[in-house]
Amino acid sequence: MSYQGYLSLFRLLCITLLACALAQCSSDSSQDLAGENGDEKKTARTLNTISVAVPSRFQRSVIELENAKPGTDAWQLANPSVAHEIEGYASLASVNRGGSIDFFVNTSAPTYNIDVYRMGYYAGKGARLMQSLANIERQPQPLPCINPDNVIECNWKTSRSLTIPVADNNPESLNYWASGIYLAKLSTNSMPVKGSYIIFVVRDDDRAASYVSQLPVTTYQAYNFWGGQSLYTGCEVHKNGWSSCDNGARPAVAVSFNRPYGRGVNPASAQGVGAGEFITNVQPARAEYNISNAAWDYNMVRWMEKQGYDVKYITNLDLHENSAVLHQAKAFVSTGHDEYYSKNMWDNLINARSSGINLAFFSSNQIYWQVRFNDGAYGTSKKNRIMICYRGVGDPARKKWSLARFFTDNALVTDQFRYLGRPEATLIGNQYVKDPVVGDVTITHANHWLFAGTGARNSTVLRGLLGYEINAHVPGISPAQTRILAHSKAHGYASDITYYVDASSAQVFSTGTMQWSWGLDNFVINGLRDDYTDPIAQAFTANLFDAIGEKNLSTITLLGTSLNLSTPKGDLNGAQVILDASGPNQLKTNQWRFLPAGEYDYYYVVSRANGLCLQSMG
Repeated sequence: MSYQGYLSLFRLLCITLLACALAQCSSDSSQDLAGENGDEKKTARTLNTISVAVPSRFQRSVIELENAKPGTDAWQLANPSVAHEIEGYASLASVNRGGSIDFFVNTSAPTYNIDVYRMGYYAGKGARLMQSLANIERQPQPLPCINPDNVIECNWKTSRSLTIPVADNNPESLNYWASGIYLAKLSTNSMPVKGSYIIFVVRDDDRAASYVSQLPVTTYQAYNFWGGQSLYTGCEVHKNGWSSCDNGARPAVAVSFNRPYGRGVNPASAQGVGAGEFITNVQPARAEYNISNAAWDYNMVRWMEKQGYDVKYITNLDLHENSAVLHQAKAFVSTGHDEYYSKNMWDNLINARSSGINLAFFSSNQIYWQVRFNDGAYGTSKKNRIMICYRGVGDPARKKWSLARFFTDNALVTDQFRYLGRPEATLIGNQYVKDPVVGDVTITHANHWLFAGTGARNSTVLRGLLGYEINAHVPGISPAQTRILAHSKAHGYASDITYYVDASSAQVFSTGTMQWSWGLDNFVINGLRDDYTDPIAQAFTANLFDAIGEKNLSTITLLGTSLNLSTPKGDLNGAQVILDASGPNQLKTNQWRFLPAGEYDYYYVVSRANGLCLQSMG
């Protein structure tokens, strides 16, 4: 038989025989164990003239083991500090396992306590208590907080230091500190008891994980108006939006991480005080800006950890400082309101995509303003503690050379990325268009394989998941191969959920809305929003996580040969399918994904290399 004859037979077998055979082996209980770090081993299935290598079951992840431990809901604030009764900040946004972090606390109480919690799902309790420090004596801290450059930056004395334990390296042990989002809950011992948080991330730089999830602390800090200034306002009391300051004070152009995260504008959001926008958001919701002050990131954390995904955590300061922070990952995950990035952060995501690392943005308005960093004037860790953003106006990094020409240092100037020659959609697939928008997501491409098994149909509505800032696909700027999975309209504007596969084989996904995580998890403080959990959103996100985590991939080999069903490297349009004998099975060009379509034992057969279904390729 000719080569073309083999190819035709091979494709016919793939389309007509594999669905039934794979359905039969889907209930087969293989005893093969996964390798370290949850890697898959392959089990060969023989189907007449072809052999399909399918993944066997997984080893339990660090996160699955962690969330099986006893949880508690005692992490929540019963009586939040809204008048500076107790507050604090950390010396670092993140600390590696084995490293040390300092806490700086100011309080009017004679003594106070620090209880450190790791945030997760924990059977719905939401956190695990890691360590308690009781009856700490108050020490006076200097106020007001101002540095020599007139930036609000505190010069407080260290109240307590914490070294992240590493002596017990068994993830099943109660003494094991897994990478995660941590809240140090501060509480006074005087009546009435008042409380607030210090938020920080514990990294695990030595462990390879499938997913690296980023906490957007630069955006938290941009909106933090503790001390009377943020990048949006010049006061702490807002009667009608950010600009309604009685003293007419202007927003800052530089903000410091050496200060507490303050309360939000809405009193009902006070239970998040000290945690940035992790538990609640600080935005000035009001009649003409009718958004919810519920937050987004904690819902995403709860959902990921409930599923037991092999995830570890960083902040976007880590993405700024460490070009290798994603090198061992299969996927990078952005959540919520991820607006403020440096040129280093952008470059490191571009390089990650170029190296085949998947990028998933469960966020909107992301990578919008470019920032730069200076060292702080105070503290035990001064590096990159000052964030600068002129928001496009008056930045001295934009230098005039002559009346006819301007020179701009595009690595430093603080303007919108799209005005610095780096439109966000060239990376993300969509980009910011409007706020506030509050509405529903409408699915418009339900036959895409990412919706397999979800029950979604075209025009299916996911209630409450659109907003409050939205992104849209931009023709001519978004990559040409970008697929629009949902096209939603509200208040005269449109928003798109997008997915594309880069020439490097990296998958890039974006929800185009920051409220997507509300469809995954129902945690909310003080009834700040309705329950929008949706089984379609949950099933879709599980499919997406399987895809970006490189799970459930198979190879198809013609028996008696070394020929694999393959797609040519760099072919993003599905122009052809080939038989390849040149490389090992783990090449992405030789990998396929099988997803039940839900009708008539029909399966999607999807090329890992370009994200297209076999049935649609030439």
